[in-house]
Amino acid sequence: MYELGILKSYEFGVKIISVGNTSMGGSGKTPLVLWLAKALIGKGLKVGIVEKGYRSKLSKKDIVLGEKGKDKINESLIGDEAAMIWNKVTDGVRLCVSHDKTAGTASLEQRWRDLDAVIVDDAFQHLKLKRDVDVVLIDSMSGFKDRMFPYGRLRESYSSLKRANVLLFTKADALSKTDREYLLEKALKINSKLKVFFSITELYTSVDVKGKKVLPVSAIYNPMHFNDKLRAAGAVFEKYAAYADHYSFGKKDVDHIIKVKESAGAEYIVVTSKDIPKLKEFFKGRNDIIEAWYEHKIDDQEGFLRCCIG
Repeated sequence: MYELGILKSYEFGVKIISVGNTSMGGSGKTPLVLWLAKALIGKGLKVGIVEKGYRSKLSKKDIVLGEKGKDKINESLIGDEAAMIWNKVTDGVRLCVSHDKTAGTASLEQRWRDLDAVIVDDAFQHLKLKRDVDVVLIDSMSGFKDRMFPYGRLRESYSSLKRANVLLFTKADALSKTDREYLLEKALKINSKLKVFFSITELYTSVDVKGKKVLPVSAIYNPMHFNDKLRAAGAVFEKYAAYADHYSFGKKDVDHIIKVKESAGAEYIVVTSKDIPKLKEFFKGRNDIIEAWYEHKIDDQEGFLRCCIG
């Protein structure tokens, strides 16, 4: 209906970059939003980010705005991914949290007239908003093997890549040259104009974990990938605490985590940056908490950036 003009898409004066995917999460959108915002700020551009605030305490009409380094935002209201963005984003980035991404983009543009670009997280299916660039992420470990919901995790078929501009295969750490060539060929058969890139995942921690006995705690889509990265960084553990993606922790959960940590003889609890905002009140005053986060290392980063900003 959007293609036929029955439903209206809204256009703005600022450059709109959508970061999305075809599946129901787990491809690394939020770390890419952070990477892209930092890269654009590094080019001297004024950048805004729109987050939906998934599972936040905001009503459908609430809109939260803030500039990092100048404003304060109540992180407990805006949802875990938006809070992660706010904690990690570069000073000067303007953030909007709104259930309506189009209304959020309008609010950003109205408050900050000097914006050069707005990055809209998880917007590939948000056709109400016209965008200049559609960046789509696909988890390399799934490739083109997934199926449509409810038989798999796809929101829409891979043929939807026909409307994308840039495709990033994430978590490509273990891919061989042949694997990469296969994925590239499959992607270009769908859309010959696609600009295709690959990235590997780098894990960073607030304290060096090499040789340290830890308890990993996560509420993300793929906890095993997180655990594998921790082991590769030298962390030592047998037990871990993995909860459902976007899980809301309570005191009983934290008490259980601490008991498991003590029974395992772990020195530290390692928590993902996505989960830190939900747990920091429970962990206040403790000195045995390590924060861990992902960053993308993209092949041909400058080429990727040029495709995003022209």
